[in-house]
Amino acid sequence: MNYRQKWHRLSNLLKLNPLRNKIPLKNITKCLVLFHPRSGSSWLLKLLEENSNFRIGYEIFGSYQYESGSPTVFEQEKLLNNFYNSNLYRSTSTWDNNTGCWEHSSVNYNVYDTIACKISPYQIINKKSFVEFVQENQIKVICLTRQDLVRRAISEYRSDILYKKIGVHNLTQIDNSSILGSTKLEKSEFLSFLERSLLGVQDVTEMANLLVENNVDIFQLTYECLLNDTNSSLQKLEEFLDSKINIRQTDKIIKITDNNLQNSISNYRESLQWADEYLRIKG
Repeated sequence: MNYRQKWHRLSNLLKLNPLRNKIPLKNITKCLVLFHPRSGSSWLLKLLEENSNFRIGYEIFGSYQYESGSPTVFEQEKLLNNFYNSNLYRSTSTWDNNTGCWEHSSVNYNVYDTIACKISPYQIINKKSFVEFVQENQIKVICLTRQDLVRRAISEYRSDILYKKIGVHNLTQIDNSSILGSTKLEKSEFLSFLERSLLGVQDVTEMANLLVENNVDIFQLTYECLLNDTNSSLQKLEEFLDSKINIRQTDKIIKITDNNLQNSISNYRESLQWADEYLRIKG
């Protein structure tokens, strides 16, 4: 093959790339993480995002700037349709929370097979229409909860302090992992976060039950299982989604509270007594 023939073939290939890029992808797995705050949802999605076959939208109801300030049913339905039913091409790269649309890349042609975002039940305006949308679009749902309500409450308490200090709820740099130091819990605030823990788990459970009643495919996952047996949890999730999860770790989310709570909470024993009394009253 002479130089002219090689150049002609190369030119044709370059012309074909944009066409190949426009070929719609088929058999995309549509996934939704149903979560409550401080349940490990950001960590899970960051981890999945490390895999090139996943496209992640994060918290599409919580991050989008609605025109009216507070969302309408129509605006939420439009967001869901944009996320799950847009023309998804090979060049689809990232979800833009500001525009509520997928962005396309002129250089990234990685073939992907799964799109996922997260939504908390309290964000949903019309639960009935939401369930119908999930059912009609055959969206697989990961129901993510945290069993240890006391640890969840402490995590949210410290996350709130972190946000007031540096404007973020999660740490992404090891250098900042000790920024909070030891925290002394105030009883009224702590019990308020504990109440939110109870309500959050209750909301997710009720929504999950509603989805199951409508024959939606659900995978139950807890923060504790994901943390303590990450590989096994992701293996089961891989089978549920029918999508490979080759990269199973990420350094992009760092725990803000030590596993030994006595290292992070100066009045830890006292806070346990508050929690025991409160949970006993709640039954």
